[in-house]
Amino acid sequence: MIRSFIFALIVVANTPAKAFDSFEHSEIGREAFKVALTRIGHVRKGLSRKLFSRKHLNTGPEPIGAVSNGKEFAKFTFGDLIAIFGDYALTVEEVNSSPFVARTGRLKKIVRGEGSNVQERDLSIALALNNPTHFSGRAAQTYVRWHRVAMIMARQKNRLWEALHYEALALHSFTDLFAFGHMHEDRELTDKLIAWGKNNTHRAGFTNQLATNAGKLMGGYVNFYHNAYNWKGAMLKNLAGDSWRGYGDKKYRVVSSDCSQTTKIGKMKCSDPVTKRQRQIIVHAASVSILDVLKAAAGKNIRVGTEFRAMCHLPVIFWDSNKPIPPEKQKASITRLSNAMRKQGRPMEKHGFDYELGYLKFEDQEYRGSVDYIDYVKQHCGKV
Repeated sequence: MIRSFIFALIVVANTPAKAFDSFEHSEIGREAFKVALTRIGHVRKGLSRKLFSRKHLNTGPEPIGAVSNGKEFAKFTFGDLIAIFGDYALTVEEVNSSPFVARTGRLKKIVRGEGSNVQERDLSIALALNNPTHFSGRAAQTYVRWHRVAMIMARQKNRLWEALHYEALALHSFTDLFAFGHMHEDRELTDKLIAWGKNNTHRAGFTNQLATNAGKLMGGYVNFYHNAYNWKGAMLKNLAGDSWRGYGDKKYRVVSSDCSQTTKIGKMKCSDPVTKRQRQIIVHAASVSILDVLKAAAGKNIRVGTEFRAMCHLPVIFWDSNKPIPPEKQKASITRLSNAMRKQGRPMEKHGFDYELGYLKFEDQEYRGSVDYIDYVKQHCGKV
């Protein structure tokens, strides 16, 4: 039994831990961009049209260009970019390079929920196996880093298109921080689980190979707790005083039971009473950040100390949740879950720990507190 459990965690180490999936990131970016454009239009009539008449920009449905060697080779929505950065590409330079030309069409389909591609899936898994910029304090730092670049670049002549690429890169990490599972990254518990795994690999005739691979348990740990918190969710609160029920991947929009739509795009027509406020909070937060980039491009002054005011809307306090029972105390349940998922044609090594099936349990005691990077958020938030 122990050996089966260890093996399950090791194979799940190769399962990426994501926050909101590509289509969810795309929807967030698309809706937030619309809000920001409307609000910049309120600053001065016709300002949005003027800004998007600049080089490599337009007012059409795909307003932002991708450029290689000085020539535009593709156009993207802001939602496309926020979904692509982080999960399919790591840098602005990568997206604006000649090798990316061949990926453009298929990535648009993927992030818009219109298809999949084995090659891109494998690339995304490779990136997701080491993605600290999607989690907790590192995600907050990543947002600050690239939003600052976007703000500086937006003020430069004919570089707003490039600034929006950097803003999309920043907002991928930023929006990940609204997923409850990504607000946590407990290295102390991770180290304890790895040590436990190493100790057990020497029992019951485990092989040297299993002992060597015990370090891969970190991936299993991240997926185990990450999936648990994202599925369970919690009540969340930000420094702006907003509170809401927040979840994580594949639960950005939980539609009502009477929804007859079967596609991702179709479900956007259905009501989602459980997650409506969550969507409103995330879209508003991202739109605040985008708006400041557009204001910078229009030559508007951004008051010193408020450059990162969107961070006031990040969730930093949580309650009304429960921790999952540690994996080493759920060995039998993990094995049963693995068998059940394999029978469904969804092996756990590809799909991760599925809490919805009910095999994995949570502790009874309420889990509440604040994120360990709350001081960093307070420092950069400025005034709401």
